[in-house]
Amino acid sequence: MLEIILIGSGNLACYFLDKLYSNEKLKLKGLYTRKKSFDCPKNLKLYKSINEIEKADLYIIAVSDKSIIEISKSLKVNSGCVVHTSGSIEMNVLNKFKNHGVIYPVQTISKKNKLNNDSFPFLIESNNSSSRKIIEDILNISKANYHYFSSEKRLITHLGAVISNNFVNHLNYFSKKILEEHNIDFNILKPLIKETTYKINKYNPIDVQTGPAIRNDISTIKKHQKLLSNSNFIETYNIISNSILKLYSDEKL
Repeated sequence: MLEIILIGSGNLACYFLDKLYSNEKLKLKGLYTRKKSFDCPKNLKLYKSINEIEKADLYIIAVSDKSIIEISKSLKVNSGCVVHTSGSIEMNVLNKFKNHGVIYPVQTISKKNKLNNDSFPFLIESNNSSSRKIIEDILNISKANYHYFSSEKRLITHLGAVISNNFVNHLNYFSKKILEEHNIDFNILKPLIKETTYKINKYNPIDVQTGPAIRNDISTIKKHQKLLSNSNFIETYNIISNSILKLYSDEKL
């Protein structure tokens, strides 16, 4: 049975903790976190120091991007394969380990919201055949969907993920804020958001763009700008509107 040690306690680490701990075909041997308190399963070993980490087949560094190098410098293991889970950090930051790689989930993951399914893809990378076999074995046992991507292609995919997920979520924050400032329930937009997501899954986004900018409806845009005249969102509104105008009609506000 493959033995795994998990490093981290954030959103992604907790996802791996849940999936690995509940898989009877894998053995999650222990967890290390720098947090002073962490709600760890009773029969899972919690290492108090990174120097206590034992021998395992796979070490998963699931920490923030800025902490990966620091953790890898402190981690002293001579066996198994060490991977990080970042979309934007190169694999070669783990070069000190004989066997190393990357397991990056292309998904938004948070402790607040448990994922309904695991059909999303993982992007993997390995420095040799031994690392690749360990990574593949873990993901195959977990019945995960995975693809081989270089660090460069993974970074490009991560950029796309930030635009499609993080930026869109941030725009919805402003949408909710604007409506609530005028005593309008944000739920009124939920069917629209659902339909937008449906169309993205079915069509090329460029073919299903709607709204005043694609119609070159400057009159409506100016009404929106007036509503946003005292909002710090107006700059973002103008940038996106201009982007749509230029893409479809080569015009600007």
